[in-house]
Amino acid sequence: MLLNVLILVKLSLPFSSFSQKFSPLRLPSNQRCHGNVFSLLVELGQSPARFGLLCYRSSRSASFFRLGLFRRAQLQVEVSGQRMALRSAPLWLLVLVARQHVCLGFSSHSFKIVYFTIFEPSQRLSHFFIVGYVDGQIFAHYDSNSRKIQPRVSWMEKSGKDIPQYWQALTDVARNFNDRHRDHLEFMRIYHNQRQDDMLQGIASCELQGNGSESGFYMEAYNGKARFSFPMVEVIMENCIELLKKCLSYGNETLLTIETPVVTMTRRTEAEDGLEMHVCRVHGFYPREIDASWRRDGEVWMQDTLHGSVAPNADGTYHYWLGIQIDPKERDRYRCHVEHDGLQEPLALVLKVPESNLGLIIGCVVAALVLACVIVGSLIFLRSHSSGQGIVQGAASI
Repeated sequence: MLLNVLILVKLSLPFSSFSQKFSPLRLPSNQRCHGNVFSLLVELGQSPARFGLLCYRSSRSASFFRLGLFRRAQLQVEVSGQRMALRSAPLWLLVLVARQHVCLGFSSHSFKIVYFTIFEPSQRLSHFFIVGYVDGQIFAHYDSNSRKIQPRVSWMEKSGKDIPQYWQALTDVARNFNDRHRDHLEFMRIYHNQRQDDMLQGIASCELQGNGSESGFYMEAYNGKARFSFPMVEVIMENCIELLKKCLSYGNETLLTIETPVVTMTRRTEAEDGLEMHVCRVHGFYPREIDASWRRDGEVWMQDTLHGSVAPNADGTYHYWLGIQIDPKERDRYRCHVEHDGLQEPLALVLKVPESNLGLIIGCVVAALVLACVIVGSLIFLRSHSSGQGIVQGAASI
């Protein structure tokens, strides 16, 4: 089991190995380390108000640490007898990577486990959560209140009915991990003499590319300080890919479907400098992987561009947008280029051209002529009508 292997690796790495060769770095003072956890708690049906202690005051700087060479557990992380240099990342990246991971290739699939323990000093209680993602969508979660793995999608419920012993085994592993993680957080609190809010968080992720290549990593952080991060070792990778394939086999109707993107273009003119802002919107596509970019004369163009993130729709599909600011005289040189599994060939949309005013001008002229004719005709009619009445009155007086 992936979690079981992670537990063994985790326990084999003494804390002393994490406390050597740290070099402090700083994040902006207004960076809230745990902000992304709130949206995750909402997704899990939890009340973020219960965990208000998670969000640091914006005046407190959030620091993280870069770990030097890892000196212990060399059997687990060595490649060809040489020690790896470990990467690091701030805590907010852990949830961000899990929820908004951008895949560069097509037809790739990913499996991620995010776990975190939250400690409430006021009640002396800790809350533990595990969230499982397949292709960026939550398929199951575990929390310390229910102490059970709960499916979040129908195909996961089916797997629980088909192989209940497997489901129970995963629950047992999660419970064991829950207890060990709680004790580990308590140890960290004592070691750091921490008396305020606390959170220990980690993520394990693996990805299977369309060409069959595999990749993965493991990260852990404590109160905004990245403790360590390293590529997945072979034994963990095998378990992770096996779980991913099992999920794909049960969720193939959902996870392996393809929805074609719909692309639309909008534009507006900036009044100050006369430049145009064009926005290319891509709607309703699945899977999540998409290559959308601006091209100038056929080459990828990044200058004066901006873009959003690939975000989910209510129906399980995704949407994305990208914008560019250009000189109207060079409009013909730019294209919105979109590639996706749902497209037989890439799309290259031209920028939206302002509608000509010629039709409006002609319409106004015709309307003015018609109005002039009506006015002239009315005046002639009134004059002739008045003259006719004068003649009738003169004849009557005679």
